[in-house]
Amino acid sequence: MRLPIIVAGNVWLKNLGGQIRIDGAVSTAMIKIGFGEVSIFEVAKSRSIWDVSGTVVFKGCARIGRGSKIIVWHDAKLIFNDKFCISAESSIVCKKAITFGVDDLVSWGVLVMDTDFHKIKDMRGNRLNPDGEIIIGNHVWICCRCTILKNSAIGNNAVIGSGSIISKPIMEDNVLIAGHPAKIMRRDIAWEH
Repeated sequence: MRLPIIVAGNVWLKNLGGQIRIDGAVSTAMIKIGFGEVSIFEVAKSRSIWDVSGTVVFKGCARIGRGSKIIVWHDAKLIFNDKFCISAESSIVCKKAITFGVDDLVSWGVLVMDTDFHKIKDMRGNRLNPDGEIIIGNHVWICCRCTILKNSAIGNNAVIGSGSIISKPIMEDNVLIAGHPAKIMRRDIAWEH
């Protein structure tokens, strides 16, 4: 029997009403949820949360580290391409659509969120802050404590510096992006695991 998804004992399966889809070849333990540790977090108090009423698509192997939270609303879609990894204690909140590319690495304490949760309206009742899709390119390293907000897009082979806040498309490849608001700090870079 092949069990493609392995879930650690420290994962709270809060909502299983959504759909999980694996696009491509299936292998044993290709998707691991709630495993691994980062030395700055206390393992005994670190719990992952899976709260999915929408759709999560895995297009290959994925590692969702200890203490990470995955929240996907009804009618929303979260896509993980092959070789996706969250190290620990990060959160992905998907109300519309979030796509991660191939070989993306998300460090600890990162928040990726395509919604503001609350609606802001003008005096005529028109919504001013609709949810917005997030697209992360291939081989992107999102360093610790970054925030990636709605309507963001990141090119391929990028590094997002620690503590950066991204709230717009930055689609240039091979760049170091940092700051709040984030901007390109260096071009023609490469990074390795």
